[in-house]
Amino acid sequence: MTQERFLRVSILFNPGAGSAAEEKLAALVAERPGWCVELTDSPEDLHERVGRVIESGAEVVVAAGGDGTIHTVAQAIADSGSDAVMGVLPFGTANDFARSLGLDGLESAADALVLGETRRLDVIRVHFDDGTRRSFVNVASGGLAPRIGEALDDETKSRWGVLAYARGALEVAGEAIVYDVRVQCDDEPAIAVRAVGAAFANGRMCGGGMNVAPTADLEDGLLDVVLLEESSVAALATLAARMKMGEVEVDEHLVRARGREIVFQSTPPMPFVFDGELLESDSPPTRFELLPSAIEVIVGPAYSREASLG
Repeated sequence: MTQERFLRVSILFNPGAGSAAEEKLAALVAERPGWCVELTDSPEDLHERVGRVIESGAEVVVAAGGDGTIHTVAQAIADSGSDAVMGVLPFGTANDFARSLGLDGLESAADALVLGETRRLDVIRVHFDDGTRRSFVNVASGGLAPRIGEALDDETKSRWGVLAYARGALEVAGEAIVYDVRVQCDDEPAIAVRAVGAAFANGRMCGGGMNVAPTADLEDGLLDVVLLEESSVAALATLAARMKMGEVEVDEHLVRARGREIVFQSTPPMPFVFDGELLESDSPPTRFELLPSAIEVIVGPAYSREASLG
C-alpha cells in the first residue's frame, strides 16, 4: 500500500475542534469520492464508529483531533483485530503522537494521507488489577502527569499552547505525592524506586513535546520505562525544562529500563493518563505488555526510527 492513494478513507472528527477545522476536512475530502468525514460526540461514540466504518469497508480510519482522539481510535482498531490502517490529522494542543509519526502539522498530515506510506507499529496493552485491560500507542504517564492535566483547563491550554504543560508542572510539583514503586522488566531483577512519576513509553514524547523517552522506537518490540525519583521542586523544574528543550538520556533523578513485559506495583496506587487521556478507574495497572507490529499506521516523510541521545 506504500505510495498508493487509498480509495476508502473514513475521517472521524469531533466538531468541538471548531468550524475552521471542519472546513479544512471538507476541502480535503471534496475531490475524493471514497473519502468521508464522520462527526463524533464522545469517546464512546468514537469507539463504536471505528467498528462500524471498518465493517463498512473503510481501508483507513483517521483520527482527526488531539491525542485523546488518537488514543481511542488506535485502541478500537487494535482491539478489533482488523487490517484497517490508521491515519492521523492533528487538531489537538499537544499532538505528541503525531510528532512521533513525522507529521509536523496539519498540511503534512493531509499530504501523508494522500501518499499513504505506512509502517507497522507496536501497541502496548495494559492489564489492571480488576482483570480489565486497554491498549495505547504512545505514552502512559503516571504520578505528576495526571495532576498536571487536572490543573489545566481548556482556556489555559488555548492561551498558553504547549507551554501550558510546563506551567502546570510548576503549579503541582511542590505537592507531588511520593510513591514506592517496583518494576520488573522481563526476567531482569526488580527495580525499587521512591518516585513522583513514571512513564511507559512506546513513543518518545508526551505532555506537549516533553521528550521523556529519547531512545523509544515505535517498531523495536520494546517498551521504555522511565521512573522519576523523588527530588526538589527546583530539580524537577530544571529537568522538565531540559526535556522540553531536547533529549535527556541521563539524569541523576531518572531511572530507565526497557522490556517486552513489565510488572508494575505502586504504593499508594499511582494514577495514569494514557495517550493524554486521564484514566478514571479505581483499579491500578499491574502489567504492561508489548504487542509487536500490532497496527498499521500512516507516517509522514519526517518519520524516523533513529534514537536521539542527549
